Amino acid sequence: MAPKWLFSLIFVGFYCGLRFTVAQDVKIWAANTNFNNPRNWRGGKLPCPNDRVIFPASSPVLVYMPESFSVSEVVLPLNGELVFPTNAIFNVTGKTETASCVGQDLLFQRSVEFWYNPDNWNLTSDRMFPESHPRRNKAVPHAYQIPCRWDRVQFPAQSSFSVQGIEHQSNSAPLKINGRERCICGNERDLIFYAICKFKPCPDLMCLDPIEVVGHCCLICGAKLTAKYDSNFRMQRFLELHQNLHSNELFDRVDSFTSRISENEVQTVFVDYTDTNYVANKLAQLMNSIYKADVNSIRSYGISSIDFQKSERFQAQPPASDQQSSSSGMSPGGVAALVISIFICLGLGAAFYIYRKRQLDGFSFARFDLRSDKIELELGTTPHDELEPEETPPPPPATSVTKDESKGFDNPIYGTNVTSEASSDTEESSEVRDFVENPMFKLFEESE
Repeated sequence: MAPKWLFSLIFVGFYCGLRFTVAQDVKIWAANTNFNNPRNWRGGKLPCPNDRVIFPASSPVLVYMPESFSVSEVVLPLNGELVFPTNAIFNVTGKTETASCVGQDLLFQRSVEFWYNPDNWNLTSDRMFPESHPRRNKAVPHAYQIPCRWDRVQFPAQSSFSVQGIEHQSNSAPLKINGRERCICGNERDLIFYAICKFKPCPDLMCLDPIEVVGHCCLICGAKLTAKYDSNFRMQRFLELHQNLHSNELFDRVDSFTSRISENEVQTVFVDYTDTNYVANKLAQLMNSIYKADVNSIRSYGISSIDFQKSERFQAQPPASDQQSSSSGMSPGGVAALVISIFICLGLGAAFYIYRKRQLDGFSFARFDLRSDKIELELGTTPHDELEPEETPPPPPATSVTKDESKGFDNPIYGTNVTSEASSDTEESSEVRDFVENPMFKLFEESE
């Protein structure tokens, strides 16, 4: 029994070694529960010498400790492990006067991460371009960001981990050493794919014509090539064109990833870091032309057909000045409407003023000053010359009504000489008032 078990182990090891030399996709776990990870401390801050370190008593912890650290006090967990490296130095100093470290209680909170969260994995693959870049490759579908059935998983050395959610086990394919090409990932299946997509909500897209990518939880703005191949297909040969074109500086900003999606299909996704995916579309179009020419000639790539899709209808991006206006609470249209409204109001005000001014010219108002002997008449815009004649007429004879005569004036509106009329009335009045009739004398005459 033992020889059979040993033979099976050696056989599987040989098979896996063959697979890994051809399909060297490595998924590296990114999260940890190390002491020196700020994410594991409340407040996101590492302890300083005057801090009091508290490990939770209720939950078990496994913490990889640093080689050297100092704290004022440590409250140990009831259940858990603190893993110290060889020759580690652990100082409990008590509180000391230090301006840079006032001292506080810091609670350790381990980061419990899930296996199916794509953000917890880093990918290394020879099907991903650029092969080495500090940024995260945007072209890798979500299903391929976590370990596939043939991938190699690495947990970094000298670290502690807490991984949850591995309830959907990936079943291995039948053991067949009959090909040198990569196998299908297998994470596109319903249960696993659903578990992955719970961690990746779909964002708002800038394009109006997104494309559907196998293995991606959402529609994306990008480009893709889907090639059907025959028995002469070789993945390494297929990727040579990608490597040659990505070496050009023009396409250095383009992320691409190639994967096998069925028994006779491969998919390549292209995404760039521009607002319109222009460079990625250009690279995908160029590859499509080359592969299509090969399909119609010698078929050196082993491809029988090629399909090309891209996003090309993008929403217009507002300039920086417009974005600042929008952030201040006033849109560009609102600013324009406000300016136009101001001009309209000014125009209406000016028109109303001119209209009222013309209307007022048709009215005349007279003002009489009775406090002086001379009466002046003011008529709108009537010249003063018309109101005051050049030659002043001689004053009338002095009578008892001289003061009344002084109140006469020429009315320019009717052209009537008011002064002369007043004089005639005065004369008649003076004749009547030169004597006084005695009623007693009248009675005396009647008696005679």
